[in-house]
Amino acid sequence: MDSVFVSNPRNNYSVPHDIIIDILTQLPVKSLIRFKRVCKSWYSLIKDDNFIKQHYDTHQNCQKYFVVCRRHNITTHYTIELDSNSIASLVEPPVPIDQSRKAFNEIQYSSCNGILLITYANDIIIMWNPATRESRRIPPSKSGGLYNFCYFPRIEGYKIFRLGPVVFNGDKDEMDIDIFSTKSNKWKTVGIFPPDYYFEGTIVVMSDGIVYMMAERKENENCTILRFCLDKEEFQEELLIPNTISPRGIDVVGEKLCLIGSLEDNDKIRVYCL
Repeated sequence: MDSVFVSNPRNNYSVPHDIIIDILTQLPVKSLIRFKRVCKSWYSLIKDDNFIKQHYDTHQNCQKYFVVCRRHNITTHYTIELDSNSIASLVEPPVPIDQSRKAFNEIQYSSCNGILLITYANDIIIMWNPATRESRRIPPSKSGGLYNFCYFPRIEGYKIFRLGPVVFNGDKDEMDIDIFSTKSNKWKTVGIFPPDYYFEGTIVVMSDGIVYMMAERKENENCTILRFCLDKEEFQEELLIPNTISPRGIDVVGEKLCLIGSLEDNDKIRVYCL
């Protein structure tokens, strides 16, 4: 086990590595940024994906949010902590943002453990930590697509899911499923979107390592939710949507998958937790 040697006038002693981790995980992000300069081992530790996940879990009760604001055709990013002061802090994006309306509408945001995955219209893919201002540029896979990601302790890294190419004008072309691993720093194609289904919607959502996609069966036009396990890299049993519900989309609130829709005899929009 690694340790840090500490010296003082009275004695010399070493601090075990696990105790150092316990101490550092309790500190705010601003302190961690300073402490990266203490030594190379601390720098590597604080940048490690496992440590970032542990630090995030320790501070989950801190209600800090990332906000994207679009006003007068100008896009800005803020972090805000919902306490008694509720002060929003302006955050510079990791790359300059194309402020055109078309480009902004094509930017995709997803989050995991305080890390953001941002995909820009020109196939620039960035993993970004708004708290530390550190970012990592992901090599592009193929042009276009829908993205989401999740952390996996087993590989000590993140996996990025891509479904594409995607055409939103009603033309249902064949779509590849590609996965990027931050451990190997490589993309791989693991299959295609099931040919017996039409993809529905404009997003893919993630919860607990499972990718959820709205779809429609070609044989009977029934709506369903397809599930793809990002860890095992395979499809799982689908979630059937009752015929009495007219689905409008899916999303994740907290860790719960939610279906947005209305009853056939009532246009009032409802949210169903699945």
